[in-house]
Amino acid sequence: MLSDDVLMQKIMQGLHRNSSAYLYLFVAENRLRYFVFNSLEEKFVPNNGKGWMAQALDSTVLDKIEKRKSIHFKKSSYIEIVDEHPFSFLEMAELKQIIIAQWTLFSDVFHDQIQFESLFDVVRVARNAIAHNRSISIELHDDLKDQCLRMLAMMMEKNS
Repeated sequence: MLSDDVLMQKIMQGLHRNSSAYLYLFVAENRLRYFVFNSLEEKFVPNNGKGWMAQALDSTVLDKIEKRKSIHFKKSSYIEIVDEHPFSFLEMAELKQIIIAQWTLFSDVFHDQIQFESLFDVVRVARNAIAHNRSISIELHDDLKDQCLRMLAMMMEKNS
């Protein structure tokens, strides 16, 4: 059995790693949401106008967005969230699915699909652990940081 001192030390170390990792994750994930949305909007709006999302996204993804928005507003109508952007209701796996489905649009940014999927898997594993309050290792923290910075750099290169 761990003493209270040792236990608290372990918990605090996990807190510091996870909170640092969360900052990178928050920036990269939210930047990716807007990047994907803006890229799709730029491609599909000229031919489809306001109905562009129906052309750009799989119907199951659209249904999930609408269902999650509806549930959110029913359950927490008294709690205002800052970001009600449609893609804020997507999970990371769905963002990955969209990027892969529209790979020709994103290949100039993410270059190699296998490397992109590998990068995404690192982010997903760390995100899942952090979301469930499980401490991540130093190695996963460092890998997540590297992958988030890499993803941000790729998206920023396109916008330069």
